[in-house]
Amino acid sequence: MISNYELMNLCIKNQWFTAGTTTQYDKMFTVAEDGADLDCIVMLIWLCSEEPWTTATIKSTIEAFIASKEPTMTFQAYILEKMAVDGEFDCIIGDVDMPATVCVGDDMPFPTDRMREKYGALLDAKVNVLSDSTVEVLFDDDRLGERFCLDMAGYCSQDEYTQLTGLDC
Repeated sequence: MISNYELMNLCIKNQWFTAGTTTQYDKMFTVAEDGADLDCIVMLIWLCSEEPWTTATIKSTIEAFIASKEPTMTFQAYILEKMAVDGEFDCIIGDVDMPATVCVGDDMPFPTDRMREKYGALLDAKVNVLSDSTVEVLFDDDRLGERFCLDMAGYCSQDEYTQLTGLDC
C-alpha cells in the first residue's frame, strides 16, 4: 500500500490537507496505519483539502504513486551502491525513522560473514529510495533495523564493529 511517510510527502507535494488541523492530520495517519482502505484515506484528504481536488483525482494520484514504486533493489544492493558514491545515508525501516546515519566505505569488505549472520534478512529486504535520498527498507522488524543502524554507526563494542564491518576502530 503506502507508508505514512509517503502519504505525508504526497500531501506536501500536492498541497493536500491544507484546510485541516494538525489533529485531523495526525488522525488520518493513525487511520492509515490501522489499515484503512484507500477510499477512506482519500475521503479524509479530500475533506481537509481545498479546490480543485476531487476524490477521483486524489485517488488516481495515490494509485499512480503506488504503481510507480515497485521496489526492485535490495538493501544490500543499495548499500553497495552507496559505498561507491558518498558512503552515508539515513533510513526508515518499517515506519520508523532510524536513530543513526549509516556510514559505509569502499574499504569495507561488505557484507562480512558476521553481518550476513546477524542481519541477512534485513539485507535481503526490498527498498524504496525516497525523494530526499532517505532509503525506506520494507522490513517489519524495526528493532533489528535500529540495531543495524546503531552497529553501523559504531554504537557497539569494538570487537562487534570489527566483525560486522571488517574494519578496526
